[in-house]
Amino acid sequence: MIKDFREFVETVQRTLVCFPLTIRRLEEVELLARRAGEWEQIFLSLPTGESDLVVSSVLNSNVVATGDVKVIGSGCFNSWIHAGKEVAINGVFRGGEIKAGGNVYVKEMGSKCGAATKIITISKARVTVGHVFENSTVVIGGKAYKFDREDENICLYLDKKENLNITRASV
Repeated sequence: MIKDFREFVETVQRTLVCFPLTIRRLEEVELLARRAGEWEQIFLSLPTGESDLVVSSVLNSNVVATGDVKVIGSGCFNSWIHAGKEVAINGVFRGGEIKAGGNVYVKEMGSKCGAATKIITISKARVTVGHVFENSTVVIGGKAYKFDREDENICLYLDKKENLNITRASV
């Protein structure tokens, strides 16, 4: 199935993107449209349950999961992570952005040279960071806090009045 889909995508790219002037008949485009519809039906019939992702490390990548994302190795570098639920990074998160639908834990956020690093999550979530460097930003439910110095064992959350609280965490 993957090979067939790859061939279809290559055909569409070749025909419509690279060499659109080689199209001689409307039937060629109609055939591609029909095949696209067939692939759409195949994808719509696939199971839509949550998917968790567990990886050792992430480098210059976009990572998407409908469930949790766990990084169990060295960490993430210049990457974008989008999780439908929680994110846990047992190493570093240097440069990039995390968007989560739940709690976020990062052992070390940012870098000494101030790489822009951001965590965004929902208002009911907590963000816990073992060590954070300046120029790191945490956004919870639209409320943002940007660190202007290094700090350790931090927990950020919104209280019942939607105020952003920063406390010491036991990491």
